[in-house]
Amino acid sequence: MFASHAHQFHPADPSPRPVPAGFFVGVEFADGELIDRSDLERLEELDDVIFSALEGDAEALDRSAVLWRRLRHEAPPALVEESREQYVRQAKAICHEYREAPRRTLARAFAAIEILGLLAE
Repeated sequence: MFASHAHQFHPADPSPRPVPAGFFVGVEFADGELIDRSDLERLEELDDVIFSALEGDAEALDRSAVLWRRLRHEAPPALVEESREQYVRQAKAICHEYREAPRRTLARAFAAIEILGLLAE
């Protein structure tokens, strides 16, 4: 599975660079889009919650809906889409695992279906 859930944004130029300002305030990508540090932190929090939910954590599943609905309206659209794609890939992988071992992965498959429904809203 995933060893790390750190958010990975893949812009046209995959090497984001810190914005020169004496301290890190965000990331600027090749297209000039500035991703604020707080957006990155919130996306990392969402990553942690969604991936915990996909592992069967019921509290994380409940919390994921709140965080996703808030963040998809507040964060830059490109970041939101990149996150959504990651979550969909992982949820589909879990659903595939369920077909192979239904008794072992039932809670995870249920969570994956819930997350797919949330992301489709």
